[in-house]
Amino acid sequence: MSEPAPTTALASPDGAEDIRDIRGLVEIGSPWTLVLWCLAALVLLAALALLVRRLRRPAAPPPRPPADAVALARLERARALMVPDRVRAFGGEVSDAVREYIEARFAAHAPRRTTDEFLREVVRSPAPGLESHLPTLETFLRETDLAKFARHPLTVPEMESLLGTAFRFVEQTRPTDGEEKRA
Repeated sequence: MSEPAPTTALASPDGAEDIRDIRGLVEIGSPWTLVLWCLAALVLLAALALLVRRLRRPAAPPPRPPADAVALARLERARALMVPDRVRAFGGEVSDAVREYIEARFAAHAPRRTTDEFLREVVRSPAPGLESHLPTLETFLRETDLAKFARHPLTVPEMESLLGTAFRFVEQTRPTDGEEKRA
């Protein structure tokens, strides 16, 4: 066999050599280094995602005030409606305040029922603490119904009497310290 011919560098037209000499070895990191960097990046992204999620989460709503406090505040605001030409609005506000209080306090569905439907339900399955107030409550609801729906005129003293009845009812039926307060 013949010996291989020695390789010679090819000269470029300007006379420089075309082939350069070998450089030193290039260090390639361990594959585990790349894996560790990827894991660190994933942990960082997960931490950022949790932080963003926590910041976007709305704060817990404040606790609802007790039903008796809401009813008493509404009744107090109804005082502004105690003028002869606002009888219908006064009757509606006072009636709604008491009915919504009854629904929240005694779990009796009062606001969306007629007075007769509501009273029949309460007589069938009386809520503890409500049955002793039924006669007063019935008179109160019938009078406010007349003001709301029949446009029955009320004098300011009659409106004061209705408002006083509503205040007394709420104060007499509010939960005691031993009872669970519902919103």
